[in-house]
Amino acid sequence: MKLLGRLLVALAALVAVPAHAQDPVTLRIATFLPPTSFFVTKTIAPWVEAVERDAGGTVKFEIFAGGTLGAAGRNPAMQLKLVTDGIADLAFVIPVYESGRFPDDAIFNLPLVAANSSEASVAAWRLLEKGLLRGYDDPAFKVVALYINPPNVLNTTFPVTRLEDLAGKKIQTGGSEQQDIVRALGAVPVGNVSTREVAEAASRGVVDGTLKDWLAVYSFRLDAVTKHHVNLPLGSSSILLPFNKAKYDSLPERARAAIDKHSGLVLVRRVGREFDEAAQAAFDRAKAEPKRSIVTLGSDELERWKAATRSVVDGFRKESERNEKLYQAYVREVAEVRAGK
Repeated sequence: MKLLGRLLVALAALVAVPAHAQDPVTLRIATFLPPTSFFVTKTIAPWVEAVERDAGGTVKFEIFAGGTLGAAGRNPAMQLKLVTDGIADLAFVIPVYESGRFPDDAIFNLPLVAANSSEASVAAWRLLEKGLLRGYDDPAFKVVALYINPPNVLNTTFPVTRLEDLAGKKIQTGGSEQQDIVRALGAVPVGNVSTREVAEAASRGVVDGTLKDWLAVYSFRLDAVTKHHVNLPLGSSSILLPFNKAKYDSLPERARAAIDKHSGLVLVRRVGREFDEAAQAAFDRAKAEPKRSIVTLGSDELERWKAATRSVVDGFRKESERNEKLYQAYVREVAEVRAGK
């Protein structure tokens, strides 16, 4: 009887141990970016740490950086499909590569609207919360965050001080708005070269430059081939962090609560702020390099560039009544964030 009693006590103790303490759900995060990228080190790694801590052992994450989830994992245009197909649970997605799936994100590519990632990211999240951005109500995924890169600047393999210097030059682009900006500046857009391929393409003369933010100059080794830069905010790109909705719904309540706590506006604000700090550090690094040329346009030349790119903004606004309303809403949100509202 004593032995039976001890067995029953041991069995009760085993039953009392929460299942999640032994078997946390493993979740996969995919990105084509390298393990040293800003996304991995500054965006997702702190998020993972916070979620795992508050989830109390119910979940753990594995980060598959550098496109290690097969051929699709290396393709920037396949990241959302990794999530919706359940191959990854969360991924780094650039909506402009999603072939019309997020048509309203074109607003973020417009030049000379937002000055930094912080104000653009919060403004974008507010547009999303107000239901003004199409494509994000897809039941296949939950939006963990939507934020905006620091503004793109012009990075070239040749000196640029005037608009005329760009005539006929080949500039790598992503999305139709970037193509329109490049054409408006008198250059030739090249859309069949991905972000991962720009440095090599520039070294071989396939392209003469690209529109990328200061952080990307170093993240994608552009610093080795593009030694000349025009420091002018020529649009940005949105970044989506989608979570597979079915997997999210299947998680323990404590895990879902932890994910929700560290997602949305709180994540958007943090990433926007840290993006700007990192972009500033990259800019300061570039300024300190003696063989690098950074041009800040004088007032007269600046007006010429503004006039040239105004056609891109006007074209977007005139395309439809929806576009005009979206533009006004975005400009208003940016102004409110800039004013501290």
